[in-house]
Amino acid sequence: MRRYQDALEALPEAIAIFDEDDRFVFWNQRFTEIYGMGIDLRVGTRFADHLRHCIVQGLVPSAVGREEAWLAERLSRFADAEGAHEHRLTNGRWVRVQDRRLAHGGRIGIRADITEAREREESFRLLFDANPVPMIVSDVQTHEIIAVNDAAVAFYGYAREQFLKLRIRDIRPEHTSGEIAAFIQNNMVGSMTAGAIVTHWTAGGKEKLVRMAGCRLDYGGQPAVLAAIFDLTEQHRAEQEVSSARIFLTEIVDQVPVAVFAKDLEHEGRFVIYNRASETLFGRTRAEVIGRTDAEVFGAEVAARFAPQDEVALRVDKVATFEDEIIHRPDGSERFLRTQKVGLSDRPENPPRYILGVSEDVTERRANEARIAHMAHHDALTDLPNRFLFHERLASALVRRRDGECLAAIFLDLDGFKAVNDTHGHAIGDDLLKQVADRLRAALRACDTAARFGGDEFAILQSVMSEPGEAAWLAGKLVATLSAPYQVGTRDLKVSASAGVALAPFDAADPNLLLERADAALYRAKREGRNTFRFASPHVPSGETNTYPSLIESGARMGRNR
Repeated sequence: MRRYQDALEALPEAIAIFDEDDRFVFWNQRFTEIYGMGIDLRVGTRFADHLRHCIVQGLVPSAVGREEAWLAERLSRFADAEGAHEHRLTNGRWVRVQDRRLAHGGRIGIRADITEAREREESFRLLFDANPVPMIVSDVQTHEIIAVNDAAVAFYGYAREQFLKLRIRDIRPEHTSGEIAAFIQNNMVGSMTAGAIVTHWTAGGKEKLVRMAGCRLDYGGQPAVLAAIFDLTEQHRAEQEVSSARIFLTEIVDQVPVAVFAKDLEHEGRFVIYNRASETLFGRTRAEVIGRTDAEVFGAEVAARFAPQDEVALRVDKVATFEDEIIHRPDGSERFLRTQKVGLSDRPENPPRYILGVSEDVTERRANEARIAHMAHHDALTDLPNRFLFHERLASALVRRRDGECLAAIFLDLDGFKAVNDTHGHAIGDDLLKQVADRLRAALRACDTAARFGGDEFAILQSVMSEPGEAAWLAGKLVATLSAPYQVGTRDLKVSASAGVALAPFDAADPNLLLERADAALYRAKREGRNTFRFASPHVPSGETNTYPSLIESGARMGRNR
């Protein structure tokens, strides 16, 4: 258990584990650090009670004035255990919240501090607000204007409150909504190119000949378009403004924390965009990539893997997503990516010319998910499967069992283990249990399973047997193996083992009932002298003639022949 806790404490995320009744059973130190000392947690605290305590303590600013509605929404998300959401704490930190179901019916909560990502968004806000170029953010679907900077307010002559009640067509009245939508679709796609020259109207009705340059972005959780507006009253000045806009938009893309790249298909798929995050992710500088093809950058084998992806992105009329893509960086490291690609054209009437891609490094996320899944199904001390995983494998083995085959569930515990703990301490007892686990692994076949149920209790699944005598042979072998002396540090320790064996389908075909009968057989073995094993029943049912002594003899005979 200590190793299990240490592993969870080492994770960068805050972790909380709940049982099937939504009660806290564990949380790591990072959980307390993120939420501060105002939380009051105890093992067994219900999640709903924890939320109410946080509301009372004023730890949830978004709940103020709507406490019950907020509580209902949060519990609904927790029950669904899908997706993720974000909230802000009273100390100003931002947290991304994810809840996941566990195999045994409980849940695990994962909390990540995303304050730095939010601060990058604030940095974008500073670039946006203070930029001397008029800039507008509009909704992709409705074309409603949702943000403007001071330069746009001055350029168009609307008060900010008036501006935020307008749509793009209000400043481009000679264009229909369809034309505006087509303009956005074909020009503002993140390719850093300026749009066509169009006429805009100011608040006083004055015409302005302008060129817009823009890109798609996520603004407050909704898809939007960022447009920079350049006054073309003086052509020379307009050219300077376009150049400035391209530099500015490139800087915006460089602030995006995921890899963004684009390839020009009219020039053999050579890279034309490659941001700073791409340099970090792929391990190659912009100078090494811009103007080169996939084959020149990554090699022919990788290029052959990327080519079908590009074809899919060009063929489908939406963003194509590619999960768990593997790349090898020049330093030899391997990373897992989630990549999205889409084909883009430079003009509405032309076929797609560019491949725009966004790649996210999911290596650590996948590794963390794998570690958490492993810890949920394995014993922290011995790394053997735990009770839940053993039960799943037993149930599966019973379903897969063919006619004429049998399997065994064997319960084991150590005779005298309590005396070891009492005399030498729990640290020595833990080391002894790890040696027991090692002996069990060495004694079993690859198709068998050894699990730790807790304390000094272990369970064995012996599958694919042609005759019940194999269970007698294995039970005797395990009792003898675990009863041999142990060397723990400088101490010579001696314990013995007792075992109970239940056979399927003779004793039971239901996993729970089979385990109950193996457990009962174990206690009979302990009552009748220990350091031995007993079967769940003295004979094999279903008309078999093998008596209990014959099973023992069959097992002994198998042992002599091996």
